[in-house]
Amino acid sequence: MVQAGCDACRTAMEAFHLEWGSLVASLVASGAIVPGKPPGLDGWNGAADGAVAAVCRGRTSMRGMSPEIVDGCLAVLQWHGKEIVRRHLSLFSSWCLRSGDRNRGMTGNELTMCARQWSAKVKDGRLGLHEKSMPVCGAGYAGVCEWRPTNWTAAKNAGLSTTAGTSKCDACRGVAEDAAYLLRRSRLGKLRSEKLSARPLDLSEVLEGLCAGTVNRHEGDATEGPARVFYQECGEMWDGDDREDEVVQLVRTWAGENGAINADPGELADALCHPSPCDKKTKRAKKRKRRASK
Repeated sequence: MVQAGCDACRTAMEAFHLEWGSLVASLVASGAIVPGKPPGLDGWNGAADGAVAAVCRGRTSMRGMSPEIVDGCLAVLQWHGKEIVRRHLSLFSSWCLRSGDRNRGMTGNELTMCARQWSAKVKDGRLGLHEKSMPVCGAGYAGVCEWRPTNWTAAKNAGLSTTAGTSKCDACRGVAEDAAYLLRRSRLGKLRSEKLSARPLDLSEVLEGLCAGTVNRHEGDATEGPARVFYQECGEMWDGDDREDEVVQLVRTWAGENGAINADPGELADALCHPSPCDKKTKRAKKRKRRASK
């Protein structure tokens, strides 16, 4: 199933960045990363392969994931791990150095310390992780996700608004798809609605990081681009205990008889985003259309 492969790849890349600090420490210690300008992977070895595979068993990043997602993560990193590390190491080492220090190399200790800072900043949502992760999973590389970048970067470079094309309806539906993704990849992904009703705390835990993670699951970051709109809309959706309970109930019902892994994310978006905010947009569009036809 293409969706399952994409979910596994996306999860692998999220875990990769969250575990980057520990991974770099292991790769430096094993001699796989050779410090310098730029740092390289000339010492890659069996221990390095093991360190990359360990990303898929991270106690924090992979907690609660289904066995299928863990296996899919391992497949992605076993096949592409060295190249993924190589691509990110080049970008990352430039990020670590101040502009005035770009002409010098970095020691192993400096790389490790900076890698830990990178991982700590992931949850802040200011690293633009979506654009760094999805090309790996898209058609140009692993080929398991149907993903195309939007033109928001071009708009930014041209001095235009980077959020103008992202409506509240778009953001709401995107957040709904995020919720579907979180449940699908979890150990609860196969459970039908009735079974989920018996595990309310577990379901709430799966959805707990929904809003915080939007800034890393969409283009842009916490400060600009569509991701910022998604984050703001998610906060409004979860505003208040009553609204939170309603969202969880809708997600539980959406799972249906066959579980989230077999449910249509579009149906969850319809349930969460109608009548508001999507129908309001539709009504305005219909009014404009009627006026234009007169």
